[in-house]
Amino acid sequence: MCSSSVTGPRNGEEIDALQQLWQRSLLWALPAVTSERLHDILLCCREAVINSLLHGCGRDEHVHLEAMHNARAGRLRVQVKDCGKGHQADWRGALEDTGDGLREFSRGLLLIHAVPAEVRVLGDGAHLIMEFELR
Repeated sequence: MCSSSVTGPRNGEEIDALQQLWQRSLLWALPAVTSERLHDILLCCREAVINSLLHGCGRDEHVHLEAMHNARAGRLRVQVKDCGKGHQADWRGALEDTGDGLREFSRGLLLIHAVPAEVRVLGDGAHLIMEFELR
């Protein structure tokens, strides 16, 4: 349905342009999606790609985003993959509020794990699959 690749760390304007591309593609493919749901999906995609660009890739490596719609199930699957080796960080621990400020630095992860109906983290974080309910 929708696929894009990005190379190296990007600035905010380039991420904004990518987000507009994703938005146009999703609106074309899913004309009945509500503006609120579209906003949530785009925000999660943006956070996942930024996280991959900042933590998963070197300057000449790429991040790949792919969205697939399953009309029968009423779901949108978004995959974000980077060519990094992943990380050994305890991302589940980052979601806990331990009072040490760690949660504040992990707001993107909190969003990614709170909004979709289902999230799978593969390859130590180098491959993220988010499933969004559309109904």
